[in-house]
Amino acid sequence: TTAPEDVDRRFVVSYYLADDTLAVYEPPQRNSGIQGGKFLERSRVKLPGTNDYYGAADMYVGAVVTLHRHEFVMTEADMYTLNFMESNSMAFTQSDISAIKSKIKAAGAQLASVCGDLDTAAKGTISPEQMQQAFNTCGVKISEHEIITLMRKFDSDGTGAVSYADMLAAMGIAAATGAGAVAGEDDEHEKVNLILNDLRGAFYYEREKLAGALANAD
Repeated sequence: TTAPEDVDRRFVVSYYLADDTLAVYEPPQRNSGIQGGKFLERSRVKLPGTNDYYGAADMYVGAVVTLHRHEFVMTEADMYTLNFMESNSMAFTQSDISAIKSKIKAAGAQLASVCGDLDTAAKGTISPEQMQQAFNTCGVKISEHEIITLMRKFDSDGTGAVSYADMLAAMGIAAATGAGAVAGEDDEHEKVNLILNDLRGAFYYEREKLAGALANAD
């Protein structure tokens, strides 16, 4: 909505799998002038312009749901809902890593390059916002819920950022050569130099031993 008095209103949309019904409740907000309470009685609701009803798969973060001419933007889901959707990903494609993989794999090298460009701090990680920006740049249409699915899969330490090299590798995409790769190459060069120095030291040591032996022989 664009109505100033409605912009900040928040609702809880509940979907009941048992009978595919919906209910909408508005929690009271202090100093808002809005009392809150039941907004939509539990019932089945038709998709706009069709004879079909809303189904569970229509409910995901980022979806715009029209209920009796009122549009609701799904902004988040609770932990139980996210876990349930991921455990039943065949029915919820927004929570299906395999489906997401097939969608973004076509972006390939371009996606790897864009992720590297967005990683201006050369930390090897990107935030959810940067991830969304990377997909948009590559022309990959991906929902907020799919971003959440990727974050829950690859943000194992809960820092709010993911290693894009690990994420892309899981998608079958090689990370672009960037600051992280250069740092890795520098480490390898340092190891090689250490080995060569050890070999040079051993050579000089053996040469001195040989010179001493020859002197003693004379």
